[in-house]
Amino acid sequence: MRALQIAVVVSAALVVALVNAASTGVDMARHHVRVAPFEPLVWELTSWLGLVVALPGLIAADSVISSQRPLGLRIGMVVALAAIFFGVHLATMIGLREVIYWLAGSRYDFGPWGIGIVYEGRKDALTFVIALGGLWLGRAALAPRPVESDPPAAAEPAFIAECRRGRIVLRAPDIDWVEAQGNYVALHAGGESYLIRQPLKAMDAKLRGAAFVRTHRRALVNTRRVRAIHRSEAGGLKVELGNQEFAPLSDRHRAAVVKALAPG
Repeated sequence: MRALQIAVVVSAALVVALVNAASTGVDMARHHVRVAPFEPLVWELTSWLGLVVALPGLIAADSVISSQRPLGLRIGMVVALAAIFFGVHLATMIGLREVIYWLAGSRYDFGPWGIGIVYEGRKDALTFVIALGGLWLGRAALAPRPVESDPPAAAEPAFIAECRRGRIVLRAPDIDWVEAQGNYVALHAGGESYLIRQPLKAMDAKLRGAAFVRTHRRALVNTRRVRAIHRSEAGGLKVELGNQEFAPLSDRHRAAVVKALAPG
């Protein structure tokens, strides 16, 4: 990720340098300032190469900003690294220009040092801040996103019922079917029946998301326990369960039961 960030910064700076070189040549020609055709390109490309050489200072500043050091210390370190960045950039740029001009049989004149340093320092400060912002944005954009995990499955409903041994906890998967008995319901599980004071309508609401389906106005069935659907000798329907018990099934609820039992 860091290599990609550096490549983007260096490439963007090169594009800016080439555009500036073309613009500088046009501006000087417009104002009748005589310079050799190669000079604007040399100025901008040596500035760009100076930026490349000074890049470690910029990267170090980016690492300082993203560190866990105290804020005051980070600010001081970034300012110091910015000064180093400026010094390396300026020295590299001037040194390259002097060599290139010497090879061309000329001499490079930086001009008044005070004005030149202020001018270049202002540009470097802006470049430093913009490049730091670009590195920060690149890090934020390329940072791995947390993988969203599936929400935890809802807990299976459980009920406390009275029996001869005292109280027993029955969880939804353990219940074969539920039968309405007045103001109570009987929870049929493992060949035993357990009464709790609860209307069948309330049980339906609690168990509907736990693989239960209404089979009759007075019955709910655990679809995981269903073995078959039969028609009795009297013509009525019934659901056969895995423990060889039978729960009533009405014509009204048959379609819903078949749909609930269908695979997928």
